[in-house]
This record gives sequence, C-alpha cells and structure tokens, in this order.
Amino acid sequence: MIVWQWIKNKKPVNISVKQRREGNVIVVCGRTLEICYLNKIGGQILEWSDGFNTLNDVEKQLLKIYDVDEQELRRDIVDLIRDLQWKRLIKLEGE
Repeated sequence: MIVWQWIKNKKPVNISVKQRREGNVIVVCGRTLEICYLNKIGGQILEWSDGFNTLNDVEKQLLKIYDVDEQELRRDIVDLIRDLQWKRLIKLEGE
C-alpha cells in the first residue's frame, strides 16, 4: 500500500480545539467549530496523536488490542487520518 509506506513514519498531532468522551464515543471540535464523532478506535488513534507516536506505533498498539487484518487496519488508519486532516483535527509531522 503506497500511501501507508509514505505516512507510516509520520507523527500525528492532535490540533483539535476541544474534545470530550461520551461513553465509547469521543466528540471532537475543530477550529471551524465542526463537530466530529469518533468511535472507540478512532478516539484511541486521536489520543495517541501526541507528536511522539508514529502511525506505525499506533498500528502496532491496535494490533495488540484487536484481532484485525493488518492490511485492513492500515487502510482504516489511512482513511481516518485523511478525514481528520481534512477536518483540521490533526496534522502529520516528521519525515
């Protein structure tokens, strides 16, 4: 997967304005004041978007927790990262 190879060593940084947990959902608000609802896994990815973990680190952590196909997980991470970037909730830093 070409996109994964390009972003796997990048470090996501949470740049949302605010967030709160409501059960298994994290409600996130960006600079545009658009509200985004993330499921448990999406919320975990956002929480690990601290500028220290690479997306490869995030993938490894999720593979330890969930029984999921590695390629499918990578596609899901790429899709979520694109969506969160589009909504200006995270940015990617690094290599």
